[in-house]
Amino acid sequence: MKRIHYISTLSVEEFSGGWSAMNHHLHDQLSKRYETLLIDGMDVPFVPHEKAVSKIRRSLGLKGLFAGFSVRRLDRLAAGVAERMTDSASLNFFHGATPWLHVESRIPHACYLDACFATYMDVYQDAGRFHAYQLKGLFEKESVFLARAKAVFFNSRWALEDCVRHYGIPSDNMHVAGLGGVFEQTSDFLPPGGGPYFLFIGHDFMGKGGDKVVRAFEKVSVRFPDIRLIVVGQRPPDRFLRNPRVEYAGTIDKSDPVGLRRIKGYFHDAVCFVLPTSKDSTPLVLLESSSMGCPVVSTRRFGIPEMVLDGVTGFLLDDSEIEERLPRCMERFCSEEGLRGSMGAAAELHVMDRFTWNRVGERIHAVLSRGDVRA
Repeated sequence: MKRIHYISTLSVEEFSGGWSAMNHHLHDQLSKRYETLLIDGMDVPFVPHEKAVSKIRRSLGLKGLFAGFSVRRLDRLAAGVAERMTDSASLNFFHGATPWLHVESRIPHACYLDACFATYMDVYQDAGRFHAYQLKGLFEKESVFLARAKAVFFNSRWALEDCVRHYGIPSDNMHVAGLGGVFEQTSDFLPPGGGPYFLFIGHDFMGKGGDKVVRAFEKVSVRFPDIRLIVVGQRPPDRFLRNPRVEYAGTIDKSDPVGLRRIKGYFHDAVCFVLPTSKDSTPLVLLESSSMGCPVVSTRRFGIPEMVLDGVTGFLLDDSEIEERLPRCMERFCSEEGLRGSMGAAAELHVMDRFTWNRVGERIHAVLSRGDVRA
């Protein structure tokens, strides 16, 4: 078995959020197939004055600096990795790409992405608020980093194609490894109790569409006054909690055994899981919901259509129809007997068949075992 460096800004012991869960499971899969030399927890602090200066500039209407990937911080990340590298590894495997642009990789490297940095800026940020020269430099560095990699693994076809569109680089070394999201099927979960409820989970309430969910819920609850809406994650603004049927359950840490039992219980008993997100790539929570037999209602954007079978395991909505169709889709789960059960069963089978971390590990290993990309 060959040795590889596994390099991440996050600790592999953490899996409370989507990206951290991907990191945890990816390392676990690689460790089953290679001797992994772990270089994790490399999330060095921002350079204080750069973050402050950027904030001041933006407050004055000027272009800010993307402090997370400033030259100084990238240099610090590279130095930290260099200190922990050994001479015995034959491959550097990076979780993500942009944090590692200044790492001097003297051996072949590969990486796993949910999106390239240009895609990230499109989805999560307003690029116009940041200095164009810095962004251009980061895009150019990342395109070189990816082009030189022995293998680049994306967790969705959408992310791969968007990267090629942005950077204009060949895709010969790019592969869709997919992602997993299957909760272990145990009976020790902790449901919240009470009457029937819709479920929303998001660490960015507005970005994940929480405001749209509340508005849709208020329409549905007129016809079905016993239904509730449970919100997990970021606390919504107070105006969304005025309805006594909207319940905020706080944040839940899935890396804690009790937290994991709670979140599984929320999915297991929900009427459906609702996520009309506008800031995402491949929301792992959709697969987690499906693996517990809970159908989803989400958006036809990003990598989501690769995860949800519209009309089979849930419903997908175009942005233009969310306001009108979202409450109607939610109502269907309340009014159509058997719909929740049939879609939930189909959702569970779908993820069990296509979205397991073992399959991701097999796909990555198959690529790394070929010819000149042998690890």
